[in-house]
Amino acid sequence: MWRTVVGVDLILHGLVHVIGFVVAWRITALEGFAYRTDAVGGIDLGSSGVKVLGMYWLVAALGFVTADVALLTRCGWWQSAKRGVAVVSLVLGIQWAQQAFAGVVTDVVIIATLVLFPRRARRLAVQ
Repeated sequence: MWRTVVGVDLILHGLVHVIGFVVAWRITALEGFAYRTDAVGGIDLGSSGVKVLGMYWLVAALGFVTADVALLTRCGWWQSAKRGVAVVSLVLGIQWAQQAFAGVVTDVVIIATLVLFPRRARRLAVQ
């Protein structure tokens, strides 16, 4: 049961990354997620740079969903995939921490859990 709860919850976290993609590519405007070309430290990335970051948001979304489906189907590699994707997501979230604060916190919790409690996390896949 916990595997399903955690897996579905984290799939939803992954799907939220699609917001970063659609905003960066100006596919749609979403309230609370303004299009910006600046990153952390006020560095102007320009529209092309923001589109590159938008692609990373999409890759993170696909990575999270893939890792979580692996968890739900009891694949042993889900932890490594989840850890790697969470690091990418954390770096992306830091770029726009005001808009992605909840995601940054979620990524820190995911990384900390997988690093500090790997055996407990591994048990999710075998229960």
